[in-house]
Amino acid sequence: MGTTVNSTTRVWQDLNGDFLPQTSSNCSYPSVGCELGPLASSAFGQQNVTSRYADGALNGWFKRRYNLEFSGG
Repeated sequence: MGTTVNSTTRVWQDLNGDFLPQTSSNCSYPSVGCELGPLASSAFGQQNVTSRYADGALNGWFKRRYNLEFSGG
């Protein structure tokens, strides 16, 4: 869920004044009788991964050199 586009906006005109967004399957906005416009984001509901971790960071335990440090006070 964290990598999915979860929100978008959409233009709406209430042409008949009933306060309900209505559309038909053959409606292409803007046209007569079409109240709903297209979605602002075509990626709505799809994955959008913005960052990835390197394989070495995910699966590279004990592959890199290490440093042991101690301190006292």
